[in-house]
Amino acid sequence: MLEEFLYLLAIFFILIVFGTMAVAGFRGAPWVPTKKKDLDRLIKLADIQEGDTIYELGSGDGRILFEIAKRYRVDAIGVEISLLPYLYSKTKLWLMNTIFVQKMKGKVSIVYRDMFQQKLESADIVICFLLPKVIRELEKKFSKELKKNAKVVSYVFPLELHNALAVDKPEKSNISIFLYRF
Repeated sequence: MLEEFLYLLAIFFILIVFGTMAVAGFRGAPWVPTKKKDLDRLIKLADIQEGDTIYELGSGDGRILFEIAKRYRVDAIGVEISLLPYLYSKTKLWLMNTIFVQKMKGKVSIVYRDMFQQKLESADIVICFLLPKVIRELEKKFSKELKKNAKVVSYVFPLELHNALAVDKPEKSNISIFLYRF
């Protein structure tokens, strides 16, 4: 009896994990971490100011948010719908705040939510690494919700309806990072 229960529990957990990964892939992008060598470029292009509120849509393991919070006094909010990356980033945040006590200038929070349900009115900067079809949908949301002069930084894929204020691609082999202002 206990064996059957544990078996069903394991199947349920596997279905939940893979189900959220499928939803994330369909609603945003599969989890692919930002390359560490591109973090500095992305952060520099964003031109982050003390006190900014930064959202990362599809925050994955949170590496961008954590790096920003180490450098700046900001509110950094990650929005993730895939269960494994969400749990990983929440665990990492807890470990950084309790056991390892890494000094972060900023505050990081991670929410388990569909990015299309996240309100963005308070955002000074939105960071995303998403598939083109999702970026097309988000552009409408950005136009409706972002305050004047809010910035969007898109890693790899450009927005379609807006012209980039800047594109960072120092060498042909580098990945493009796009900056937009709304």
